Amino acid sequence: MIRMIFGVGKTLYNNWKYIKKYYNPDLAIDNNQDMWGENDRITGLPCISPYDLSKYADFEVLITVGDPYSVDSISTQLADKGIKIVYLSEKIKEWSVYEPFPLEVNIHNQNKRIWLVNTPEHDNLGDHLIAKVEVELIKKINPECELFEITDMNYLWNRERLRTLIMPNDIIIITGGGFLGSMWLYNGENTVREIIADYPNNRIIVFPQTVYFEKNERGKKEFLKSKKIYKSHDKLFFCLREKKSYDLLKSLFRDESKLYLLPDMALFLNYSSPVEIVRNKVAICLRSDKESALKSHEKDRLIQMVKRKTENVCFITTHSGDFEGKTSREEQIRNKLDEIASYSLIITDTLHCMIFAAICGTPCIAIDNLSQKVSSVYEWIRELQYVKFCMNLDDMDSIINKLFNCPGKFVLPNRERFEAEIKSILC
Repeated sequence: MIRMIFGVGKTLYNNWKYIKKYYNPDLAIDNNQDMWGENDRITGLPCISPYDLSKYADFEVLITVGDPYSVDSISTQLADKGIKIVYLSEKIKEWSVYEPFPLEVNIHNQNKRIWLVNTPEHDNLGDHLIAKVEVELIKKINPECELFEITDMNYLWNRERLRTLIMPNDIIIITGGGFLGSMWLYNGENTVREIIADYPNNRIIVFPQTVYFEKNERGKKEFLKSKKIYKSHDKLFFCLREKKSYDLLKSLFRDESKLYLLPDMALFLNYSSPVEIVRNKVAICLRSDKESALKSHEKDRLIQMVKRKTENVCFITTHSGDFEGKTSREEQIRNKLDEIASYSLIITDTLHCMIFAAICGTPCIAIDNLSQKVSSVYEWIRELQYVKFCMNLDDMDSIINKLFNCPGKFVLPNRERFEAEIKSILC
């Protein structure tokens, strides 16, 4: 029998070592026609069109996408053809019993224990930067505690085992970022809901997040689910990294003492370049996923504006392309910081590219994304003269002229007060 996977993307890549080990597929299928006829660069699998399935007789398809709405859509697409379907979530339950738990935990140890949960194994360096700072800050505030980091993949593959290890007196911290709401259900909102439900007696703290529910039926449906689950837990505390998310959750909770307005955790990083910086390039870093608010013609217009200023333009990303988890986190973050520090100017609609630039003192023009988290988090650093927010592309030329090759020095205003507030939540 031929084994195929449907969905070539981050869910496949994050789970690839397990999928290859236990399933060992022969082919990949995807609805993106740009992939048809090519070998996927991460897995090496040949990718075919769904229309080519009629050429095969004895086969089954493992759906390897994370978003539950996409899973339903693909299931319908395949069921109409009478194809045998298996689901990654079901296979993980089956395969996970054979995988060793990644940490040694002594449940009888009386030390205070903190579990930092859902940190990234994906390739977004912004999320890794958040996790790095969180670990450092927790250890600084609670040097005597035992800290266990559970990545999103650790949680996905060990949910049941974790329930036997996390004791009622342990503190659970859910990593910060921008995955709460309806846009990122897989490894995001759904995971947070599960943790809230699994640990009704634990103190659970969500580190600074953006919460965004889409303005459609999906968003309304998921908002009602989250509202019910959030309100069911008496010891649940949310840190929000911008006012819109804070106000949204304030409408759910009568007790505002459970809500905190705090900067994105990445802004607590201390960075200094190891060598004298030579800034001689302009970098453009734009989203290509569903959070992008720029249309293709707007991106083209923006690029032409920059090229009129200088021919020395490059295109960068805050994604590393490395799906090996946290093993190379420190090195990759350092390399990205040093790279960002080398530019004369960065133009981006990516939140953590803006934050990388701010930390490095690199001139930056920020443009908003769909959930408006870029503009909202910008409020924490709006005093920095070398980071400007552009609301209208008509203003881009003048902002470029003001910021080009005018670096600054990063200081997070009120840092000590924010750290004291985080300490009060943890202690």
